[in-house]
Amino acid sequence: MFSADILFTPCGEETGINYQALYEDYVKRLREGLRLEDSWALELFRYWDSVLFPNADDSLGQSAAGDQAAADAEKDEVDAAFNVSGHRAPSIPF
Repeated sequence: MFSADILFTPCGEETGINYQALYEDYVKRLREGLRLEDSWALELFRYWDSVLFPNADDSLGQSAAGDQAAADAEKDEVDAAFNVSGHRAPSIPF
């Protein structure tokens, strides 16, 4: 990261940049883009899926689970991953 802020904290000591607010805004925009199936969000996730998971059979959070119970458990794991600092993020609609 190129910044005058030496430490990565919620609010930059030198710049005054509110990194926490930016993070929350980015996550909100990404989740909304995925929910609405906006092309920019889908392409972004397809790109990073191909970089991070080049051998995966599926992409964009499509469940590899074989039944509804397994799909529900998978959804709960995703929701838990977005539970940041005790603030519950809106549920991801699958």
